[in-house]
Amino acid sequence: MGFLASSFVLGPARVATAASQPTQPVPHRDPLVVSAIGAVDAERRLLDQQPPIGEPIPPSLRDQIRAVDDRGAALLDQLRLAGYAITPSIEATLGRLPRPDPTGKANIPSRQLYQQAIDDLEIATPRPATPAGTTASTAAAAIGDAGRASGSGSSGSGGIDVMDLLVVAVVVLAVIVVLLSVLMGRRRADSRLVELAHSDSLTGLANRRRLDDDLHACRRDRRAPIAVMMVDVDNFKVVNDTHGHAAGDRILQAIGTLLSREVRSKDVVYRYGGEEFCVLLPGASEDEALRVAERIRRSTVAMQVPVGGNITVSVGVAVGVAADVMRTLGLADAALYEAKRDGRNRVALAPSGVTRPVAPLTASS
Repeated sequence: MGFLASSFVLGPARVATAASQPTQPVPHRDPLVVSAIGAVDAERRLLDQQPPIGEPIPPSLRDQIRAVDDRGAALLDQLRLAGYAITPSIEATLGRLPRPDPTGKANIPSRQLYQQAIDDLEIATPRPATPAGTTASTAAAAIGDAGRASGSGSSGSGGIDVMDLLVVAVVVLAVIVVLLSVLMGRRRADSRLVELAHSDSLTGLANRRRLDDDLHACRRDRRAPIAVMMVDVDNFKVVNDTHGHAAGDRILQAIGTLLSREVRSKDVVYRYGGEEFCVLLPGASEDEALRVAERIRRSTVAMQVPVGGNITVSVGVAVGVAADVMRTLGLADAALYEAKRDGRNRVALAPSGVTRPVAPLTASS
């Protein structure tokens, strides 16, 4: 969010303003400012996760930084439109991040500057707003008076001045265009915020909140068939304990990419929590759902992972109708745990718990 040196010296006016504020500011009540504070804090935390200079930034981290950078830039525009004074620290942290240098690193704002921006936002107050229409009406009146004084464009003594009407029409049209552009920009920013709220920050998949919304929505089409698939990474705790949580995160990202690739185009993949994923397969029959599940299982065995060895998944599948989708989700979850009890690396079908045989763990599986 904007280039600035890692240190920042406050000018006398800024020092006087900061000194006049209470040491423990009251939390801001304006949702716009609260969102801006959250964006500054989120970007600071993401930038802290960057690898050392010379090492590539993981694509998922780069995408998260880009998303929160876009969000911050949109919020900065909204703060300006709302009449808030933009301090240098707010400009530097909510503005666009600088492009990285040849080493892949960028001269990003310092942690102290991010904290200063948060402090500035917590005490920010908007400037008094000018009554709507004052500027336009004043300008139109002034231009109209000038036209009448010169006598140009008049349709006759006591008649309506056509030039005055044209000027007023142009001013009103300009005001309408500005208002529409502001509203459209805010709508785009709000849409982006909703998208971020429904996405998992690690994998980029839809998150649990999005799943809850989709489950509620699909129940409206009561008799439509739907399949639910629960997928869990086998022995994931061993991976974390042996290779560390960073390696575990890379595996979860790889599994998320694999799931998105192997499901059908109309299916939706969600990160359910931890190492567990959920897939909704609208309109899928039992055979279709089992084919997708088995394809996911086999592709996972064949996947190259950064920690060496094989990673496997267990899959629970249940088929029902949209009106009972919550019950179908519960059955799929129960089938998942049956697959794990039967030895893992399996696909289990609810409610009978029929498991598909699996080949030995070889590269050709």
